[in-house]
Amino acid sequence: MRRFIASTVTPSTRPPFTGRVPIPGIRQLNRAEIPVYFLHGRYDYTVSYTLAKHYFEAFRAPEKAFFTFGHSAHSPHFEEPERVREVPERVLKGRVNE
Repeated sequence: MRRFIASTVTPSTRPPFTGRVPIPGIRQLNRAEIPVYFLHGRYDYTVSYTLAKHYFEAFRAPEKAFFTFGHSAHSPHFEEPERVREVPERVLKGRVNE
């Protein structure tokens, strides 16, 4: 039987996020040479919202934006389809930071 020990890291003792999360078998990316847009549900427990925000902040791209869907979990395209459809329109109109 395996035992797991949970520990809590407070923000004051947490090391700075470097933009790299070790995932076995997956090559890590921390930059792109094209625009990058993150669409993320606030209540997504499959992919941590907080970790996604940290990754976004560390990610380098010529243009980037993070779209938060406040009434969604892992599938904003199903949970808030109207808002998801607005994202390309905002990007094309240059209104990504509104």
